Amino acid sequence: MNFGATDTLSEQDEALAKKYLVRVWAGARSTKTAETFYHRRLENYTSACARLDCLPPTSSVIEGHIRRGALLIHRTFKLLINIDGLETRLEPVIHGGWQEHLGMLLPTKCLKPLPRSLLIVCKCTEKCDTRRLPCHAAGVLCITF
Repeated sequence: MNFGATDTLSEQDEALAKKYLVRVWAGARSTKTAETFYHRRLENYTSACARLDCLPPTSSVIEGHIRRGALLIHRTFKLLINIDGLETRLEPVIHGGWQEHLGMLLPTKCLKPLPRSLLIVCKCTEKCDTRRLPCHAAGVLCITF
């Protein structure tokens, strides 16, 4: 794995970083077998009554974090290598999960937001487990807060 060795991240390194972060998120004692954040979210949601704030990030969001981390590591290495040399100038960043806006570097936003159907949830105060509840009959997603 050459994480941060260049200013671009290979697909193989990104996949390894995602796999590692899924395992970190699950914890050392986890018996789950998910290899992506998508599958980890699905396991969390279907295994118990999970709150939204307990679900792991989406795969597209974590990809942005991985790319930004790799680019920051690469740029830090370049600065540290040339620390005793003349003033080091780094090329402007326009990739790697960053965008320039009004002279500032900002993280790029997630390009795959949640579908509208997942944003509409029921207002039940208890676990929705009977077919008599109106949300179940209407096909609205049930989430306990």
